[in-house]
Amino acid sequence: MVALAADLHPDRHSDDLAPWYAAKRQLRPEAGSGLGLPPWPDTVADIRAATLPVRGETERGGIVSEDLAAQASQMSAQLESRFVSGTGHNPHREDLDATLAAILDFLRH
Repeated sequence: MVALAADLHPDRHSDDLAPWYAAKRQLRPEAGSGLGLPPWPDTVADIRAATLPVRGETERGGIVSEDLAAQASQMSAQLESRFVSGTGHNPHREDLDATLAAILDFLRH
């Protein structure tokens, strides 16, 4: 599985693959059911502090599209999304330097 993960996610650091797989094995399938989370627009509308979602490319596994990020930003003046090119679902694992640069730029403003 670690070798498969390395093939599927070539940008991930090799030190991250074994712990990632170990964590996946510990997760029970029912862990996420019944959480009763409110719809995401309700949550975004309630944001009251400066918030920075960092997102990657949907073609590489990112789950927040440019359109969805723009919609969320319109719902809360406190939310400002940043895009890290060349990354997918885990920008901080796939390009830590670019992710940190996005975070630091956000904190400076």
